[in-house]
Amino acid sequence: MKDIGDKLKLSQPLNLGTARDCYANTLDKQNIPVKQISQMLGHSNVVITEHYLAGHNPDITFGINESIL
Repeated sequence: MKDIGDKLKLSQPLNLGTARDCYANTLDKQNIPVKQISQMLGHSNVVITEHYLAGHNPDITFGINESIL
């Protein structure tokens, strides 16, 4: 993961959790059906994926962070 982060010149260290979050949110933003995202993440059912995606909205996070920068 460190090598990938270095090659991409990321400002934050890349770890498995961050990679999964980015992957899931990228698929969601591309309008990939939640059922397919769920399968790709290895979740046992779609409800877990829906809950996972609901708690990880980068647009909201970036908006909140902008207010303190």
